[in-house]
Amino acid sequence: MGVRTIPIIILIGMTVYFYTILLRVNRYFKLNLSKMVLIFILLLILLPAINIFGIWFLTLLHLFEIGIVIDILNFILKRTELKYWNFLYGSFLLPIVLTVLLFCYGYYNINNIKRIEYNLVTDKNIREKGYKVGFISDMHFENALNSKRLSELVKRLKEENFDILLLGGDIVDEGSTLRGIQEIFNLLGSVNTKKGIYYVYGNHDMSRYRKTPNYTIKDLKNSIVENNIKILDDSSVEVDNDLVIIGRKDKSLRNRVNSEKLVEQIELNKYLILLDHQPVELEKNSKLGYDLQISGHTHNGQIFPFNLIIKKINLAELIYGHRKIDNFDVVVSSGASGWGYPLRTAGQSEYVVINILGKEG
Repeated sequence: MGVRTIPIIILIGMTVYFYTILLRVNRYFKLNLSKMVLIFILLLILLPAINIFGIWFLTLLHLFEIGIVIDILNFILKRTELKYWNFLYGSFLLPIVLTVLLFCYGYYNINNIKRIEYNLVTDKNIREKGYKVGFISDMHFENALNSKRLSELVKRLKEENFDILLLGGDIVDEGSTLRGIQEIFNLLGSVNTKKGIYYVYGNHDMSRYRKTPNYTIKDLKNSIVENNIKILDDSSVEVDNDLVIIGRKDKSLRNRVNSEKLVEQIELNKYLILLDHQPVELEKNSKLGYDLQISGHTHNGQIFPFNLIIKKINLAELIYGHRKIDNFDVVVSSGASGWGYPLRTAGQSEYVVINILGKEG
């Protein structure tokens, strides 16, 4: 099943379901509306949902999900005499209330940025105290993350005192303004690190999905490099005598260099961090000498049930968290915010702290 067919299937399911809901409400309140009137109301409800990236589609999706659960519950409870249950079920009030509550949680959840920490041990000969690496991705600035929350987050990042800060792409997107990209990279560039800040592009940063972008690629690049952030675009940098960071072009770009080529001229006795916006080619990269791959992109689904769909149809090799493949570590973050909708009903917003230690560190 292709990715593009999923919203169509969902819309068809919602059309059938909400028609049965209108029949139920019509019957319960004895409105005596004709089927033609009900179909007209159904069209008024569903037509705005054709924009699957709009908040109305998201609202109907959650009413649909919760309503089905309520229908199953009603099947179980229909022989009981629970007070007010017939009203809650017949009026469709319960799914509406629960959706409102879920959206309130989703708004809080997307803005509640958590600190996630991983401790990784390597056999390679790295410096005794190891490295403290920060990773942040998928901020999608000006969608849900505003200037005030950005400043609060940057303050927390500064307090971490990282050796290295890695920016994993989709820091901005099609909805960001020129002023917005200048603001966010100015603030991120102010984070104090001992060994620098490094950046790879995501699939949204260059605003390739908008006919008339708010900024040019040159604007974006200037905003990054002017704030002492180094772009790794199928290139590498030796941060110290024992550690190299390799940053890849995004998977969506045709001219992306393969990971074998990127590692050809690098000494494999050094600790190799592969920074790739999308968590792909994990098994392959585990055999090429890389020690750690860090990615974002998935948002851990962001919106239920898309997190389950991503897992079911294998849209991501690892949707979230840490995986060990032999001596190769993979860390996938759910991102610091969300794209499209200013809500998160699946996963969490976060920044990541990775402590890389030698066996005797």
